[in-house]
Amino acid sequence: MTQSFPSFEELKEFIKKNQHATILEICKKFGQLGDSVISTMDGRTELVLAYGVNREFFEYLQSFMKEEYVQCNEDPFACLISDDTRYVGKGKFLPITLSINEGGLFDYPW
Repeated sequence: MTQSFPSFEELKEFIKKNQHATILEICKKFGQLGDSVISTMDGRTELVLAYGVNREFFEYLQSFMKEEYVQCNEDPFACLISDDTRYVGKGKFLPITLSINEGGLFDYPW
């Protein structure tokens, strides 16, 4: 089965209207929730980047994150406010948000 993902332009427009969008918010908006936990190792610590997502969509989103106009930040408060679930499990949750920078300053100083 071939999966259909939103275009980079669709992602950009959604995130532009929702600065500091969490990974979970983006997945929910585009119907890409799943059962994957995405993590990486930082030395001996497992850092959980996303949970409850479609792994293939997250990999696609990673390529979008490399675009020059995308800014990724660690923002625990955005995740506490926006996400309707909390990560409970092995490892430390690293709350990443995405914003769009079109040459100007962001609304927030971080």
